[in-house]
Amino acid sequence: MKRAPLSEATDEHLIAQSREGDRAAFGELIARYQVQVYHYSRRLLGNHDAAQDITQDVFIKAFMALNTWQPTAAFAAWLLRIARNACLDLLRGRQRFPSDNLDDHIEQLASRTPSAEQQVMQAQQMEQLEQAILKLSLEHREVVILRDIEGFSYQQLADILDINTGTVRSRLSRARAALMQQLNKGASYD
Repeated sequence: MKRAPLSEATDEHLIAQSREGDRAAFGELIARYQVQVYHYSRRLLGNHDAAQDITQDVFIKAFMALNTWQPTAAFAAWLLRIARNACLDLLRGRQRFPSDNLDDHIEQLASRTPSAEQQVMQAQQMEQLEQAILKLSLEHREVVILRDIEGFSYQQLADILDINTGTVRSRLSRARAALMQQLNKGASYD
């Protein structure tokens, strides 16, 4: 019987294969989630190099702890919880982490190709948004990133952050208010 390509396999199947020592299956899991783990870490830390290191560490830790993953949790949420813990450990070790630009490149905000002037304006707006996110407390930053950028559900946020969904909702509400305050503060200087 012909084996289906790994790219078509479910996460659960790839995890089962990885638990049996199939490195290619784990490689497919890395390919699926490394960008998400990297972007989450980079947005939380505000540092490209640290996020790259964290991303590598997350997959090493995930591989070592693969037997502890439960199918009741989304694999992506489990990985981001590992990333969150690694980021928090790093942040605890330093008073203030130097911040680089959050993205090496700005994704286009519109589906059509904007003019050069529109691209500059969009890049400036994105930079302002990312700088405003970096000014939020870590608690607020992580809920905004996980919900509004990564698109996780309230329940997934609760699982990742190890808090109840009511706390997720109230924290997200306060985080969004603080973000709007930061953005308005930045707009008043122009």
